[in-house]
Amino acid sequence: MTKLENKKYTFWELLERVGIKIPIIQRDYAQGRQNKQAQDIRENFLNNLLEVLNSENQTIDLDFVYGTVKDGDLILLDGQQRLTTLFLLHYFLALKDEKLNENTRKILTKFTYETRLSSREFVKLLIAKKVNLKEEEISTTIKNQTWFFSDWENDPTVKSMLTMLDSVQDKFKNENGLFEKLISKEKEQITFSFLPLDEFKLTDELYIKMNARGKPLSEFENFKSNFEKFLLFEEEKANLDNEWYDIFWKIGKEKNKENPAQRADELFLNFFKNITAFYSEKFNKDDVFKFNYTKKIKEICTILDCLIDYEDTQTNQIRVGLKIFESFLQKEKDISYADRIKFYMLLVFFLKKGSPNEHPSIFKSWLRVNINIIHNTVYDDIKDFKNAIKLIDSFSENIDNLYSFLSKYTLTDKISDQLKEEIEKAKIIHGKNDWEEYFLEAEKHNYLDGEIKFLIDISKKDGIPSEEKLTTYMEKFEDLWSFVSSKEGKEENEMLLHRALLTFGKYLPRKKNSNKFTFGSFGFGLREKNENWRKIFKRDEFKKLLDKLNSKDIKQELTSIINSFEFNCNDWRSYFINPNKKWTPISYANYYHIKIDKNAIFLNNGWSSSKATGWGWSRVYEMYSIYLLQYIQEELNSFKPFSEIHPYPSSDINETYPGIAIKNWKIKDSYSFEINIIYDKKYIIEFFEKNNKQIPNKIMERLKSFDADNETYDITVYKNEQFELCKQNDLVSFLKKLFKALNELKYDTI
Repeated sequence: MTKLENKKYTFWELLERVGIKIPIIQRDYAQGRQNKQAQDIRENFLNNLLEVLNSENQTIDLDFVYGTVKDGDLILLDGQQRLTTLFLLHYFLALKDEKLNENTRKILTKFTYETRLSSREFVKLLIAKKVNLKEEEISTTIKNQTWFFSDWENDPTVKSMLTMLDSVQDKFKNENGLFEKLISKEKEQITFSFLPLDEFKLTDELYIKMNARGKPLSEFENFKSNFEKFLLFEEEKANLDNEWYDIFWKIGKEKNKENPAQRADELFLNFFKNITAFYSEKFNKDDVFKFNYTKKIKEICTILDCLIDYEDTQTNQIRVGLKIFESFLQKEKDISYADRIKFYMLLVFFLKKGSPNEHPSIFKSWLRVNINIIHNTVYDDIKDFKNAIKLIDSFSENIDNLYSFLSKYTLTDKISDQLKEEIEKAKIIHGKNDWEEYFLEAEKHNYLDGEIKFLIDISKKDGIPSEEKLTTYMEKFEDLWSFVSSKEGKEENEMLLHRALLTFGKYLPRKKNSNKFTFGSFGFGLREKNENWRKIFKRDEFKKLLDKLNSKDIKQELTSIINSFEFNCNDWRSYFINPNKKWTPISYANYYHIKIDKNAIFLNNGWSSSKATGWGWSRVYEMYSIYLLQYIQEELNSFKPFSEIHPYPSSDINETYPGIAIKNWKIKDSYSFEINIIYDKKYIIEFFEKNNKQIPNKIMERLKSFDADNETYDITVYKNEQFELCKQNDLVSFLKKLFKALNELKYDTI
């Protein structure tokens, strides 16, 4: 019985000892497929083979081939693609160098394809029949042979072999004498390692790795063959298929249970593409198949060694669920600058200190400071990215004493607010190490995400923060934000917070230098947070609110603050605060945006795809109109004899007088009320027929019965101007009586 040892072989040496069978269970030959991915793989693989054969002492190892020897034949489990390409290379060079003699044919015939009958017959006849090379492509020459069946072109393996032969011809057409070098027992320039499976006790997982890996066409396999030449030691080459590969296998197994090896290959290649961007002047545009890793190979090996024991959960002490490494393994077109920067921060620690497990306290400080800065910085372009890299590099020079270094950092206008905050924290921690834990707990909050300067500032006494105060304020803030963030009654809870804050003053942040303001939207985008609550947290009104909270019943406390406010009809805040009521005009302000224009206040009724950019208004409501609308809805319950009430939005704040409409009378739906607002003056009530027809006497008489001295009317319009803006109570009482009188009218009496 023929036995193969666990050693390196050339393709020719292997064929001399055993036959090679591609079993039926294997997929079709794929390296000759006519797509961009296969073309790139073909090109790189053949380039490497040509380079080796043209040298005198250069070699290339094509990794492991797995299989079982039965009855003198090697049944391949993994290695089909590489060995098929080597078979075609041997065939072509033998043909070109006129070495395809009886002995050569006898050895090549030991390579057989069992995937399809057509594949097997094609390989058999290709070796047995005479083919004369011409100026045309070798595939054309073969297809013109009498023994070639046209139906074979429908066999994906045959089709792929013909394409590969054309590529081999194109690459080696000007080369001579390479067949003898290829089969030389002295040189053995192109080798692979054989692993006999029947001699090893394999786990199911290892079998899956080997079996699944051959199924899809893997870019990584071809990248690896090129990358290996930069590795200096055999141990490192072995790691590509063992310890290093297992880093990605664990993640791939979770992401693709059916084919974890394919996913692991993709993740490993994504890792190389993304890490190459750090070393590339072109940033993310270098071809990793052609990139020269010579100067960086030591660093890359160190990083991979550190990743063997690294788990993304090791960052949970800073933020739960950061997933720095896993996020870095996205495709290069999907990965954000922030994700790249976070991994660079991790990479720098590996290179400076090694495994985080060996230096937990240094890693915690390093991670804490950098994550706070990264999460609170906007990265729009490559310039922002490079500045972030420079900052991390500058920190790394003092990685062992980061807080000491930061406490002496020079403050300038050019550095970010978050860096300024970290400098202040470093000074406090450097004076007393316990402060790091206090800061860590506050920074973990999912909305604050490291930006806690307002808590530090309000916890100070005589310029020095108090641990007790910081803890107290943080607990109050957490209770408040949990209440606001609750899915149940979320919108109502947000309104309660806005209304309660307004009782302490006009806290609303301004949109740059415009007359637009926001009550504060609650999105988690960095820009939105910066434009909204991060400004509010710094306001004295927010501190006063926190000081007022003394229990866990946030809803009751906010309601009490609101109801304790004294309504002042000349203070626009009163209409939004609206004590002792459950409703507020704030609910009509899209994205919580309003505009204060002279004496009028307008609510954003426009639309935007993002709350952070919802300043582009297309429609507006007016505050007094909305307040009156909600007041009427609460007090009247129904509007008989009318069935509909709604506000009038304007496309421009100066377009027309704002107001509300009460319409759809059961007697005749063409009759309507409009109540318009004369800015900062009064309400104007009008009753009219929308077709400008005369109002019937019976209706007009009822309307006139409510007349006052200053009321006016003609035969088509009833107008009442007696109610000032502060007289909403009187206006609603008037409407109640008016609607009751109109409801008593019968259709046949008009």
